[in-house]
Amino acid sequence: MPYGIFLLFFITRVGFKWVSGFDNFELHADTLRYDQLSDNILQGNFNLDVVAFIVAPLYPYFLAFIKWGFGSQWEFWAVALQLSIVSLSGVYLYRLAILLFQKTRIALFAAFAYCFFPSTMWLNFSFTQETLFQSFFIMANYHLVRACYCWEGKHFYFSALLFSLAFLTKSHAL
Repeated sequence: MPYGIFLLFFITRVGFKWVSGFDNFELHADTLRYDQLSDNILQGNFNLDVVAFIVAPLYPYFLAFIKWGFGSQWEFWAVALQLSIVSLSGVYLYRLAILLFQKTRIALFAAFAYCFFPSTMWLNFSFTQETLFQSFFIMANYHLVRACYCWEGKHFYFSALLFSLAFLTKSHAL
């Protein structure tokens, strides 16, 4: 079941990107800011102050790392990684619903609803922090609930790590 959920998420997002015809910068005004901040990081300027606030650091560094590693193909790989991460979060949401409701039907409904939720479809291939934030937050919640059910320390650690990543991606998550 998890492989099917992952594939459903990935295929629907690739299909939506293809059918919509939008590029990675058109759907959200923040994309240009993150692109510029990641370019600044690669040039040695680590200042993430954009006058109104200081940008949470993980997403600009994520893009900078992708640009550094993949050069001119960075857009393709950044989108591929984002789509893979959000597809994995669909699996985590399914597992979280299984833990909470103990019914496969409800878990499938939750994953299906999240898969086709319009906001996530629009943002998943844009260069904005929302995709990574949502994904890390869902994964953190899964591990937190799992830890509360089984009291295994590793799930508390994973929850803390993933919540930290969510917070570093979008600081007002707190």
